[in-house]
Amino acid sequence: MMRLFLFSAVLALVRAQNGIILFDGLEAFLESPNYPNSYDNNLDIVATIVGPVGSRLSLSAETFSIERGYDTLTLLEGSTVLGVFSGSDGPQDVRSEGNQVSVRFQTDSSATSSGFRIRITQPHVPQKVSHNVTQHETIFFDGVEAFFQSPNFPYNYNDSLDITTTIVGPVGSRLSFSAEAFSTERSYDTLTLLEGSQVLGVFSGADGPQDVRSEGNQVTARFQSDFSATFPGFRIRITQPTDGGSGNIITQESHDAKAMRLRSLIRVAA
Repeated sequence: MMRLFLFSAVLALVRAQNGIILFDGLEAFLESPNYPNSYDNNLDIVATIVGPVGSRLSLSAETFSIERGYDTLTLLEGSTVLGVFSGSDGPQDVRSEGNQVSVRFQTDSSATSSGFRIRITQPHVPQKVSHNVTQHETIFFDGVEAFFQSPNFPYNYNDSLDITTTIVGPVGSRLSFSAEAFSTERSYDTLTLLEGSQVLGVFSGADGPQDVRSEGNQVTARFQSDFSATFPGFRIRITQPTDGGSGNIITQESHDAKAMRLRSLIRVAA
């Protein structure tokens, strides 16, 4: 006999329809039927928990009491068994790799108990995040390693770009920028890093930023390309420095940057 779990999302109890539970990423709970009173005999209940796309799920028992050896709770991700639980030994921080977990609760024809209450959360797993800089935008950086890239990277960017991106870190933090790859048309296509009105650096050719640090938690990156040759562009690593060093903050334009401005004027005149 197939029945459905009762599902508690924040405060309200709702019945899952068609065995599918949509989890929005907030704390939620999954309970056995009649909880905290005894569940019934001869149950075979299946529910699938579906989290946000790209998320993972963590399941932990707040209470767990079923007939040991005969009544079981099984967690599955596809065909992979994440765990089989019985007696008083419920799941503790059992994590999926993806955003879906199926839960199967089976009871036999004899003794019953009070059942279980399972807490569902979305574990915080630091991930590397890459942003393709294609429009004027703001990137919110949570302090974990992240990246931003020129359009089409690692393929050539387009001509005639003028793209501005603001990177915002946690309040009170600093930011560090280092190029993992950097290839633009020397002197004509440039990446400029600014903190407010202060120029932290202007980069072109194969000379990308290396540990260029801000004093505060916001940096603006401006990428400009002219109307001729293009290159693969760049991939910039963003981190939050942990030491008190100043990094490689550049306060004056390099020789290349000055030459670039002069040559740009010559091109416009031509």
